[in-house]
Amino acid sequence: MLGRKPPSDSELLSWVQERIVRLLPKSWEAEPIFGIPGQPDLALTIRAPDGTTGRLVVEAKSLSEPKQARSAIAQLQRYEGSPVLVAPFLSKRTRELLEAAAVGYLDMTGNVLLQMDRPSLYVRAAGQERNPWLGGRVGRTLRGPKAARIVRLLCDTLRPLGVSQIAEETQTDTGYVSRVLDVLERDALIERIPRGPVQRVAWEGLIKRWVDDYKVLRANSSFSYLDPRELSRLPSRFEKITLRYAITGSFAASFATQIAPPRLLMAYVDDPATVSDSLSLRATSIGANVILLRPFDPVVYDRSVQRDGVTYVAMSQLAADLLTGPGRLPEEADEVLAWMRKNERFWRS
Repeated sequence: MLGRKPPSDSELLSWVQERIVRLLPKSWEAEPIFGIPGQPDLALTIRAPDGTTGRLVVEAKSLSEPKQARSAIAQLQRYEGSPVLVAPFLSKRTRELLEAAAVGYLDMTGNVLLQMDRPSLYVRAAGQERNPWLGGRVGRTLRGPKAARIVRLLCDTLRPLGVSQIAEETQTDTGYVSRVLDVLERDALIERIPRGPVQRVAWEGLIKRWVDDYKVLRANSSFSYLDPRELSRLPSRFEKITLRYAITGSFAASFATQIAPPRLLMAYVDDPATVSDSLSLRATSIGANVILLRPFDPVVYDRSVQRDGVTYVAMSQLAADLLTGPGRLPEEADEVLAWMRKNERFWRS
């Protein structure tokens, strides 16, 4: 059913009822309901084999970007029953917004979440992550230094930021900033008044959207070393480093995580060879416990912090590095993000 053009609302509705029936467990039934006040696009009585019934209420949208999903959520929540949004394609960000609002979803690429309390029903399936109807559309990537500077600034800052101010602080042009902000606004990652500054930033969603395009060991040049001494004391030895650096990864996260003692130290440095010599590290291809990263852009140092005389990356950079790092770093990212939610005004000041 995937053609060159996305299906219309009516085409979606002709498909969705049959699709829901096929997704239900065997011996379950679905029957249309008519005459509901404020009539949704589709309402179905769901009947389990023991006779228990519930109601699914469905809205079909031929286009459903994250910003549009918010109005659909409000519309669905006015109805009595378990809400479901149906669209040709639902992005990861849209699905996150729907799930956070306890709204189910269904798209024509196979992404599914149907849930009811009574009768108890839970169906989840993964489909495509890219919109097959976008074709050659461009401009949705956050890859590269300029995008990274904008993302980092928006995440780290509580104050309202206009296009010209963002361009000046990130050393990018206003046209590029406007295009990036348009993408972020469509994805419901920022809120701004028309022709005005960015007022609010969904910083956690923005970091997770950024790491679709940014990977710490791919974006930066990495060099592996072995520290034969006690690794836990290595951060304090950075105090004597006179070149620019910033520690990231497990050691930067240790104040907020309780998983296990760090086994790998990662640090951004402009000159890995000089720094490794200063720290008496041994180059190795196996069994490394230190990774020095030559930055893809100086943005990795922006708004870095000092703790006990040692320099660490800012929290937004740390979260991105943990989410895309090796080993158990993604697990540590969950604890760091939880700390960031509780202390937002502190680290975004």
